Amino acid sequence: MGFMDKAKKFAEQAQQEAKDGTLKARAKGIADQAQAKLDEVQTQFNESQQKKGWSDTSEGAAEKPAPDPEATADAAEAVAAT
Repeated sequence: MGFMDKAKKFAEQAQQEAKDGTLKARAKGIADQAQAKLDEVQTQFNESQQKKGWSDTSEGAAEKPAPDPEATADAAEAVAAT
């Protein structure tokens, strides 16, 4: 079966599924699988960052205040002016 035959078959199948209402259910299933995989990978990434000491809850992170936005903007303008 050639490429065009396969493409035509899949297009016909998608049209039939759209008529039957099964296309939406299948798409939702695929989206749910993708979201589960994203969640799994995000969890793994977060765990690896925590092991390296890059977590938001690492010691000292909560003690440092956020920089003043106006001072940061003033510093950026000063650097740009030079």
